[in-house]
Amino acid sequence: METKPKIGFIGLGIMGRHMSAHLIKVGHSLVIFDIDPQALAKIVQHGARPASSCKEVVQRSEMFISMVPDSQDVRQVMLGKVGII
Repeated sequence: METKPKIGFIGLGIMGRHMSAHLIKVGHSLVIFDIDPQALAKIVQHGARPASSCKEVVQRSEMFISMVPDSQDVRQVMLGKVGII
């Protein structure tokens, strides 16, 4: 039996919300983070596990997807106070 990797997902806006829900639907385990608690709660209802920061997402995942809107947000995800790096 094939084991699917645990995926981290950062950014649950228009695109991220649908992509993460689809990954859950096909059997992936997701660890998620978004700065909007309501966006986070919607995907947790589908079975994802919330993280408190981008860094925690990466620590609890085998791979991650970042779906944020612009360069400044990417910078925060990667280099922010609780960013990945």
